[in-house]
Amino acid sequence: MGRAKSEKVVLETYDVIRFFNDCLARYHSADDWGVDEMQTKPRNGRKRRGISSSTIVPEKVKYPTQSCVATASGSGFMLTADSEECEQKSKNGFCVQERVATALEIMAGNNHIKEEVDPMNANVPEFFSDVLDALLEWSGNVIIWPGEGERERIHKSFFEKTGVDGIVGCVDGTVVDLADSADASNSNSPNAINVSLVTDDQMKIRWVFAKYRTNVDDNSVFKQSLLCEQLKDGTKQGILIGDDAYDDEPFLLTPSGESDKLREAHLITQATVESWKRQFPILFSYMRPSKAARIIVGSAALYNLTRLEGEPLFTADEEKPKIFRRRKTDQRKDKS
Repeated sequence: MGRAKSEKVVLETYDVIRFFNDCLARYHSADDWGVDEMQTKPRNGRKRRGISSSTIVPEKVKYPTQSCVATASGSGFMLTADSEECEQKSKNGFCVQERVATALEIMAGNNHIKEEVDPMNANVPEFFSDVLDALLEWSGNVIIWPGEGERERIHKSFFEKTGVDGIVGCVDGTVVDLADSADASNSNSPNAINVSLVTDDQMKIRWVFAKYRTNVDDNSVFKQSLLCEQLKDGTKQGILIGDDAYDDEPFLLTPSGESDKLREAHLITQATVESWKRQFPILFSYMRPSKAARIIVGSAALYNLTRLEGEPLFTADEEKPKIFRRRKTDQRKDKS
């Protein structure tokens, strides 16, 4: 039998979010991962139920012997694979859609899959990396700085909360831990990333920056970012609310005196980070440094899709402590 032509599978925005949410829902068996579901439009948001890895995947998971190629084009999320490989799915493991599902399950913190992945098959980390690359490119379609129309709506929302016009969002930092690496003994290179992000009034992530370790404070991370330069030169429009960790700028307001309204408005960033991290437990898993930035940005993009689709937020369990983490050292500045 001759080699079949390469089959391209394009996952549109609604495909990714629908499949991701279905993977998170409680299934009676792995057979409910039907590929036909990939071709249907999204349903209305539904209330989340508890999840157990045993209800999602079979006891033994087979993995593909070859990695897929992942790319992003326009608003579509594309992976290519040989149709011959998909036809022999029963022998070789997952085809394209199931590879995407596996990658999303790993990001959603499915320990059952992660336990099976590393020791059993080197190709799974390889195609996981492919999916992360595609998500990184595709993230620019859903992590977007607000345009003129959106800015007007956001301005009005924040004006009602603060009495200040022109605000487009709030900036803050949060810590994501990394696995031990070769430079772990170097005190100048701590095993954690100080992630900087901007969120709007609807808890959407408008910008995320995962480059610097936690020995760089929030203010310095932001000042060394492209976004800061763009706000300075007017390439991007809008005013941000920061907390006491940041220096005042014409485009960055920080609380001073009795500016309780600014402090209260800024809390939406903390709520966003908490929901994002609950939705993607991999952010607590001491990620490998080589994949950390892509996982952070990719999960932020998928989180934004859940906001766009009106999915319920991942709320706190009363018995669990808050999960929003700042840097271990106190970054608050004396504003007096």
